[in-house]
Formats: sequence, C-alpha cells, structure tokens
Amino acid sequence: MDQMTAARPAQDSLPYVLVDRQRLDLTTRDSGELKLSFGSSVWDSELFLVIDLYSAANPVHPAGHVGWWKWPLEVKADLSVEVVRGPAGFEVTFDGVAPAEFWKNPDFSGVDEPVIAVHVVLRPVISEAVRFDDILYAYNSAEALADSLARRQALDNPQRAVPSVPWFVWPREATVHLVSTNVFERDAVGNFALSLHQLLRANRVPCQLYAGNFDPTLRETIRHTCELFEAAEEDDLLIVNFSIYEPWLSRLVELPSKKILYFHNITPPRFLQVYDAEYAAHCADGISQLKYLDRFDALVANSTSSARVLQESATRQGLKKPALGHRFGGDDGPFAEASRLLEKVVEEYESQAERPPEVTASPPMIGAKDWNSITAEPIELPHARTLLLYVGRIAPHKRVEDLFALFERYRALDPDSALLVVGGARFDGYVGFLRYLLNNEYADIKDHIVFHDGVSDGQLKTIYERGSAFVTMSEHEGFCVPVVEAMAFDKPVFAYADDAVLETLGRSGRVFYSKDFGAIAADIHATLATPWIKDLLLADQRQRLREICEQSSGRALWAVLEKVVYSARTV
Repeated sequence: MDQMTAARPAQDSLPYVLVDRQRLDLTTRDSGELKLSFGSSVWDSELFLVIDLYSAANPVHPAGHVGWWKWPLEVKADLSVEVVRGPAGFEVTFDGVAPAEFWKNPDFSGVDEPVIAVHVVLRPVISEAVRFDDILYAYNSAEALADSLARRQALDNPQRAVPSVPWFVWPREATVHLVSTNVFERDAVGNFALSLHQLLRANRVPCQLYAGNFDPTLRETIRHTCELFEAAEEDDLLIVNFSIYEPWLSRLVELPSKKILYFHNITPPRFLQVYDAEYAAHCADGISQLKYLDRFDALVANSTSSARVLQESATRQGLKKPALGHRFGGDDGPFAEASRLLEKVVEEYESQAERPPEVTASPPMIGAKDWNSITAEPIELPHARTLLLYVGRIAPHKRVEDLFALFERYRALDPDSALLVVGGARFDGYVGFLRYLLNNEYADIKDHIVFHDGVSDGQLKTIYERGSAFVTMSEHEGFCVPVVEAMAFDKPVFAYADDAVLETLGRSGRVFYSKDFGAIAADIHATLATPWIKDLLLADQRQRLREICEQSSGRALWAVLEKVVYSARTV
C-alpha cells in the first residue's frame, strides 16, 4: 500500500489518524492496544478504517499478507484497536467489537515473523483508494525490538563529533521540526535529513524528524507528518526538505512556526512521462507547489543550479515587492518636494523588487562520510582488470542506456573491462527498456554488465575500492553525492556536463558536453592508461573534495537558522 500511488485529493481535505504509540511490543504478551484519534477532515468524507497486517520482511500480497480488518467510521469519536496474536494467527477488534468485515490469509498467519507491519489505513467508501496510510511495527522478537531501540538511540544521541558548532546560543524554547516526504537511509534526501538531525541534536538543539513515508524501525525518532500539526508552536522552526510533491505542504505553510525550505530539486516530468505517468504527475505537482515559496522565511538549495530554479520560479510567479504606485500632487504646489522625495523612495523600493529572492546554496550533506569507520564487506564483482562504476538510482534521467552505449565502445578498446551499475530501480517500464537493450542491441556485452541493488555501506566501500573509474551520463541532478563519494575514494570521475554535476566537480574530473560515445570511451581509456594525466586529474579532485567538505560543514546552515530565528523574513 503506497501512499504515493494513491489518488491525490485536494490538500486541504487530507484526512489523518493520530496513533498514541510508536510500536507494539508483543515479546512478553500476546496483545497490544492502539488508541486512535482522527483529524477533523476525516469526518468531512465517507471513509472507513482498515487495519492491515503484513510481514515486515516481505510486505507483499499475498505471500506476506497476514490479513485485513475493516471498521466503518460512523461514530465521530476516538477509537481503540486491539491486535491479538493467537496460536492460529492474528485477530483485530475495534473498541472490543469484531470488525464489520475481515480477511485472513489461509496460507500465512505471520505468528512466526519477528516483526509484523501494522498499517493504519483510511479508504473512501466508494473508490477505496488509499487516502492515508501510517505504519508501525509489532515486535514478536525481542532481538528485533532491541535492534530498533539501538538504532534510534544512536540517531537521537549522536556520540561522534559533528563538523561545526553554532556561534550563537540557541533559544531554549525553540524546537526544530525537520520534515521530508520520505526519509530512508541510503537515499540522498533521507541521508541529509538524518545528518541535519544529528548536527542539531549533537549541538543540543531540540529537534524532531517527520515524514509521510519512512522506516518504521525508526519510529519515534521519525514521526508521521500529521503529528506535526499537533506539536508545532509559534517559537519553533520548521525546515521542509522539498524534492517531490508534498501532500501536506498547504497545511505546513499555515503553521505558526518560522519556516525554511531546503530544495533538493525536482526531476523534470518529461524524463519520466513515458515510463511512469503517475510519478511524472507527482513531479509536476511538486513543481506547482513552488507557488508557496513566499510562505517561507528563508530558502536554501543543494546547489547554485537548484537555487536558480527557485529564483526563476519566484520571478515567474512575481514573488517580489509590489510597485508602490502613484504620486500625490504634481510637479508644483505645496507637496512638490514631498512628491519628489517619495519618488526616490519608490524607485529604490521597486529596484529591489526586481531582484530574485535570496537563496543560500549548501550541499546536501553534513561533513564528509567517515568511510574509515566502515568495514569493507565482501560482494561478488566482475573479474575484470578495469571496472567502470556507476552508483545512483536506476531512473530515466540518469540515462543508464547511455552507459551501455559508452561501455560498448570502451570495451572495444579494453577487452578486459566490465561495467558495474549500483542502485535501486523504481520504474518498471524503464527497467524493462534496459532489459530489452541488453538482450538485443547489447547482447554481445551484457555478460560484462553487472547490476547490484540493496548493498550495505560495507559492500559499497568494497565496490568503490575495486572500481577503476566513476562514470555518469545523467542529464539531471540537484547535486550529485556519488560523485563526491568517488572523489573520496580517489577514483577519476567522468561525467556528462549537467549543470549540477559541473558544480559538484568544480572544474575537476573530466566532463563531456556532447555524447559522442566513441570519443568519450577513447578519452577514458587514454586517461586511465596515462599515469601523469590521471595523477593531475586526481589532484584536482582532491582539492575540490576539500572545498566541498568545507562547504558542507553546516556553517552556511547555521547562518540561515540564525537569520530566521533572530531576524525578519528574507523573502
């Protein structure tokens, strides 16, 4: 059940459910109770409640689906839900009453699963499309529960040093609420949200993470976005990580707290339309939400190229000071001098109004990742002398098909070579297209192209250490964290000259302004084969990496926080 694929209702009417606890502990007892309270918008629509149970390790229907229990929301009141585990499986009751309808999987009871995912779902009576979905875990295993607690404690109470401290005292009455549409580890936006949370917590700044979609293992450290509406106070600070359509944004901008928008950029829908029209629509909807820019006290972007997107959007929408208008009196008369003085004020005011809003650029990372603290882990890799490496999402705008075309020409120059593509795939249509290319146009080299998904940090370290060069043909980035990782492992970077990639590399590495794959392959081969050229290229990358580490220390973010917390609006 994916809230991202649900129909998108008007934001103002989004219903939600508040759950009184963050997990169910079934390690010492066979039942757990949830008390549910409902947002007022629930009562504006005809909805029903579903409690849906899945295996947390395999949350798919039917193999990992335990069952569902349905309750009509006919009484406008809070509700208690009890989840009971018995020898034959699970049962769910509502205020001690059996459900109106239910279904239990005859082939999968879930009682032996270490962790059960409990979905709290709202669906319309007529369409049954998902309008709200929150997930918490029911723990059958004490070991799994202890692991969850340890992960949360590590995030909530960071022990390692962070790269910067503020030069001002944080007001003790102000809590920072960090909001993202999604927060998952090993995702660029999620990693940044978690790192910013760690920076603030390490500096004793009260901070809470919120998301609509996140790893339920980390519940409490991360809370569902709907909980924020009950928590935010006027003296607080809201930081919204914005990278895709945010269904709660129209309500977030109405909160009394001061607000900062951190913009990770949004993939242009044209790249995605052919492969996933609905996701492309989400991107288009996200771009349309830039109309809320004037509701934020400060704007931050992950790069200057992303900052330009915000500035251009604000200019198109006319987010600037209005013209002051008319004179009073003519060139002569008792008010002539006052009129001339007023004209000077108006001219100065309107000249400022033509300027785009100020946007601070700060990389989407807090300090360099400490790869030395990560132990390399084994992973099966191609047995080739030269290993060209791509790390990133398998998505249409990343142009993985161009990597195939490039590698075909490179392998003609270096037969003892392989291409390794590391990253998760979300777009089934695009994956099908890549599979078709490998089985047809690139059938002769497909055995030398290897894909890996879901790798651990230790395995990723092994991959970077083993790689000969990092290559990307991506045509849209907000920043490009994998390029920074490749530089950290001292691997030469070869990249298509997307604006954000150019900025990340900062005149280091090697970039290509046209996709002449024969020429690019020849250049990569010559560079890797010529030690002095490779050494100079790597020396420039090391210098650029030092600059990025300085820029990502967090000092720029502290400056924005200081300006918002202690001074007036900047937009």
